[in-house]
Amino acid sequence: MFKLLERVFLLIIVAILVVLFFEFKDHPDNFNLDKSVKSKMGQMDVLSQKLKSYINNGIGAINNKIGIISGKNDNKEDNSYKLDSLKNSQDENDNAKNVKLFAGTEDDIIALINKERFDAGVDLLVKNKKLMTSALEKAKDMQKNKYFEHVSEENIQPWFFVEEAGYQYEKFGENIALDYLSANSVHKAFMDSLGHRANILDDNFRDVGIAIFPTETSTGVKYIIVEHFAKALKDVDPEKREKYSDKSKKFCKLQKEKKAEVKKMIKNQQRVIDKFKEEINQKAVEEEEQRLEAMRKIKEKINNYLDDCKELKRKFKKK
Repeated sequence: MFKLLERVFLLIIVAILVVLFFEFKDHPDNFNLDKSVKSKMGQMDVLSQKLKSYINNGIGAINNKIGIISGKNDNKEDNSYKLDSLKNSQDENDNAKNVKLFAGTEDDIIALINKERFDAGVDLLVKNKKLMTSALEKAKDMQKNKYFEHVSEENIQPWFFVEEAGYQYEKFGENIALDYLSANSVHKAFMDSLGHRANILDDNFRDVGIAIFPTETSTGVKYIIVEHFAKALKDVDPEKREKYSDKSKKFCKLQKEKKAEVKKMIKNQQRVIDKFKEEINQKAVEEEEQRLEAMRKIKEKINNYLDDCKELKRKFKKK
């Protein structure tokens, strides 16, 4: 009986509230609320809106968490590669208008590269400080001298920046790209190209360096992306090899080819310096002379390697 009365009482209250609501809606002037009551009602309305906002934000945050941890769930998946969330954010950035910031970092690109290598069963690459420097210097050089090629008009080879950074290599590869706005989009473009894909998945490479370099153009900011892949020379140093193996022969042949290229580079570099001297551009002369000195040092190192090759070949013939 008590429960029945309680229900009736609640229904009466609800009915009164409904009547009051419609009365206020149709004749708001009949309710002469004082300022304090109106103020309280306004505060309640604000709190209500905030509560709705918090609820919506909470739901959004939950959705974001789901997006980050979702994706492939097989034995090869690694928590360090959150590719689904990365792809989504980067694609949105590429489709946006007037975007000036590159979406992603050098580390994001390395993670994408290593994900591809992981899936292909290839050893992961290690981020190398010297290759990071060489990639950045190559990007700066293309921006400064206004070219987009592996070899500059002055015949500056891409490996020049690697050796100038102090990284002596057995094998080296370079990928370059322009006018991409995200780590994901440039990586996809590289993977869609057979030559660039071959560098990314080459099992002979052990180290990697990446540069993302902004450059102002007549149509706005664009980004130069450079990827340097390499395997350190210490694995094939002829001084440490007991015989003149096929690998040593290949290395020595590479040094001969590099020496010929360095000679051309030095010759062309001297022409560049002479040109700036004619224009009385002392600052440019000093910069190019520093590069010339770096080329001469590389040539000296190559000569030392070739001397080792000759000695190794001589010892091999005696056996």
